[in-house]
Amino acid sequence: MTILIAARNASATIARAVSSCLKEEAQGARLVLIDDHSTDDTVARARAVAGRRLQVVPAGDPGGIAMARQAGLDAVETEFAAWLDADDEWVPGRMARLGAMLRKGYDVAVEAIDLFDGPSGAPLLRLTAPAFLRRPGGSVRLFERNLLPGDTQVAFRLSEFREAGGYDPAIGGPESFDLLLRAFANRGEIQALIPVVEFIQ
Repeated sequence: MTILIAARNASATIARAVSSCLKEEAQGARLVLIDDHSTDDTVARARAVAGRRLQVVPAGDPGGIAMARQAGLDAVETEFAAWLDADDEWVPGRMARLGAMLRKGYDVAVEAIDLFDGPSGAPLLRLTAPAFLRRPGGSVRLFERNLLPGDTQVAFRLSEFREAGGYDPAIGGPESFDLLLRAFANRGEIQALIPVVEFIQ
């Protein structure tokens, strides 16, 4: 699995994010930082933590999150990949959990996110996938409720995201939701969301 981190001027948090991935890197994960035209020392701080274990990829011009994510997608050489935001931390063992689901044949695996208060470290909220997605017809309610998972929750089979056309550089903000929907639609029916997605509570 490749762990992808897209960052622009993330010097305040990037060392923590990269450090959290190093145990997974020791288990065989590749670690790729996509630098989206940072003007601070984001890259230097990331390299100070990971050294040569970190591959740094520049985002294309003129930049933006969709172009950065596509540059990351283009850099993946493993069967599976997962995103981590530059201000988040990778929970130990996450690669094994998500990888196990993807090896079962799922194309996308989604995990809960725990939100913590930055200054105090106090737990705030756990974001989980809604249970109705497991029920017949539940995937259609994604359009009703707008509950598609965000990138940080998602690990995926590389071939599925590439066959869906990758990230659209003209879209800024919902570029991840756009790609997920195209990946699911590529299967022919929106009901394909149920067999290809595993939700880990």
